[in-house]
Amino acid sequence: MMKIEDIFFNKLSKRCDKWKPYFYAYEKHLGKFKDKNSKLLEIGVQNGGSLEMWHHYFGENCSIYGVDIDEQCLNLKYDFDVDFSVGNQEDPTFWKEYTSKNGFFDIIIDDGGHTMKQQETSVISLFGKLNYGGVYIIEDTHTSYWNEYGGGLRREGSFIENMKFLVDILHVKHIGSETLNVAIMNAFHGLSSMTFYDSMVVLEKEIPRDFTRAINF
Repeated sequence: MMKIEDIFFNKLSKRCDKWKPYFYAYEKHLGKFKDKNSKLLEIGVQNGGSLEMWHHYFGENCSIYGVDIDEQCLNLKYDFDVDFSVGNQEDPTFWKEYTSKNGFFDIIIDDGGHTMKQQETSVISLFGKLNYGGVYIIEDTHTSYWNEYGGGLRREGSFIENMKFLVDILHVKHIGSETLNVAIMNAFHGLSSMTFYDSMVVLEKEIPRDFTRAINF
C-alpha cells in the first residue's frame, strides 16, 4: 500500500499544495481509515489535487465531499465520485444547512481560507458532526501568528489561543464543568485528544468514558 507522500509526488494529475511535514501526521492519524467505508469532508478544494490524493489513499469505499467558496470547483472532473458544494466556511448558517443535508463525517480537513473566523466557525459548527472515532484536522494554523489573517503572537481570539482553551475541556472531570463555557463544552463533546504540529492541529473524538484510577496490587 502506497504511503500518502508517494501518492502526492507520483499519482496526482491535479495540483496540490501541502507542507511536507503534514504527511507524517496524515499517516499517524488517518491510516486507520484506509480501505474502510469512511466519509471525508475537505474544506478548501482549490485546484482539486488534494481530493484526488485522498481518493488514492483511502480507496474506493471512501465517500469524498468538498466545500469551497469558489464556484470554479464545480468544474473539476474526476474518475470517481465527489460531492461538491459552494459555501462560505465563515457562515454558521451555511454549515447548519450543509450538515442537515449531508450528516456526519469520519474525517474533516480544514484547508480553507485560514483566517481566524473561518477556522473557528468551521470547527465549532462541524466537530459535533464528527463520528466517534473521527479525526478533525485544521491546516495552516501558522496564520494564527499573522496579523493579516487576524492572528498575532498570543493574540486573544486567535485560533491557536482558542485551541489552548480546549485543554481545559479535556480535563473537565477534574476541574468542574461550572467553571467552563457550556456552549463550547457542548460543541466539543467527545473530544479525546489534541495534537499540535507546526502549522497543524489534530482533534480526535471518542465516546466519553468514565475516568477511574486503575490499581494493580
